[in-house]
Amino acid sequence: MVSKSGRTSATSPSAVWKFYVAGNASSSYAPFPATIIAPASNAVVPSSGMDSVSVSFQWTATDVDDDIAFYTICLDDKNATTKVKTLPESTMTFTLLPFKTYYWRVITTDRAGNTSDSGIYSFSI
Repeated sequence: MVSKSGRTSATSPSAVWKFYVAGNASSSYAPFPATIIAPASNAVVPSSGMDSVSVSFQWTATDVDDDIAFYTICLDDKNATTKVKTLPESTMTFTLLPFKTYYWRVITTDRAGNTSDSGIYSFSI
């Protein structure tokens, strides 16, 4: 969040917090949604005139139970519904075509089968 006053052009960003609601004991908590690092939403990845571009993807995720099992990456040029890779790491690289806008998201799954969704991010090449 960014706060802004009508009396000045100065803005002030706030910290981002994650939390869970305490209650009756649970045997398993869902992981927090992954935080996208790169490519950031609305980023422009330069193609440098190449026919294809190697794009590095990176994210972070946390879980109260510390039992993240894997991440499913959804990536396509329409709505990020195509599952393209499942992996245990929080980084990967894809070779993509230039002159397109891509949409991607990360679904985090823990060992109990609980999931969370990062939300959809887009970038252009």
